[in-house]
Amino acid sequence: MADLTDLATYLVRRVRDGLTLAVAAEVVSYDASGPTADVRPLVTVDGERPPVVSGCPVQWPNAGGRALTWGLVAGDRVTLLVRSQSHDEVDDGRPVPVTPALGRRHSLADAVVQVGYTTPGTLDSDAYRNDGQPVLSYGSGEALHLGASTADKALALAYKVRDELDKIDAAFSSHTHQVTYNSGTAGPLTTATAGGPTYTPADVDSTRVKTDDP
Repeated sequence: MADLTDLATYLVRRVRDGLTLAVAAEVVSYDASGPTADVRPLVTVDGERPPVVSGCPVQWPNAGGRALTWGLVAGDRVTLLVRSQSHDEVDDGRPVPVTPALGRRHSLADAVVQVGYTTPGTLDSDAYRNDGQPVLSYGSGEALHLGASTADKALALAYKVRDELDKIDAAFSSHTHQVTYNSGTAGPLTTATAGGPTYTPADVDSTRVKTDDP
């Protein structure tokens, strides 16, 4: 009996060791048209690192008709979630539940990429707020596009609008009218016009947030 118990324990351990559900990985390349990514698992199997897994579907936050996407670059850390059934079965449009095929279960070939995996210390301290409010941190010169990928209408920044209004107020406050008299008789009215403020959309537009027409 002890031999059977040992054998059963060994077999369970072998099955467990050979079963992959989730694994850390790094991005090798990203195709936004898919969107898919080629990734390399950050593990070793029998002393060897697995090859690059090509064309893994990337799963972005998407629910309730709302989605958030961004670009991935080589070296980004992600998590590979290994499906219990093949991509073909899950993504062929059949109604759920899907009955897994015995030949394609728990295979790295059927992994999907979950973005957002971050090792401790990866993000700078200014990517967080002490009060817990959300912060979207992105590269210098990049903008957040609201509504659609084609969004290009810039939002105005409140402090810049206030600066422009202050210029207008100052211009009107300094505006004067000058009356010229000729030999004691009221003559024609002449106006000394103060130079009014000029500005371009860049004076008030945000370069960090773009929106489409509501």
